[in-house]
Amino acid sequence: MKALELIRMMAKSSVESNTISFGAAISACEKGGNWKNALQLVCATAKRQLECNTITFNAAISTCEKNGEWAQAVQLLGEMAHARMEVDTITFNAVMSVFEKGGEWQKALQLFKLMAQCMVESMPLLSMQPSVRVQRGKSAIRPSCCSVR
Repeated sequence: MKALELIRMMAKSSVESNTISFGAAISACEKGGNWKNALQLVCATAKRQLECNTITFNAAISTCEKNGEWAQAVQLLGEMAHARMEVDTITFNAVMSVFEKGGEWQKALQLFKLMAQCMVESMPLLSMQPSVRVQRGKSAIRPSCCSVR
């Protein structure tokens, strides 16, 4: 993927990478559907002690959502909460959507309750409907964000 190559080239060329360059690379992974690389970039950002922000995490969560990787999306959401990072409607919508795709309707309902507790703006009802239509759930897996399968 070209985004990862660019980050590597920056490091080799002693060009300082920052939150913006990593965020752009994560967004490129989202557009390319490469969730593993997106998670590697989130981890690399942390290792380099660069500040991850809500936008960066939302892009990584959206990448997981587009690929049906609900456990990874939940892990990222948990890391945001642990870091006391701002979580917004975009964050919750992406996680809600990945639950819907993974048949995790009970988790979607739990997240909806959590969202209300966090006093995040309510999602439109239309966005919740696909999650409610799902009929079966799967067992929970909570791997670390940095241990990508």
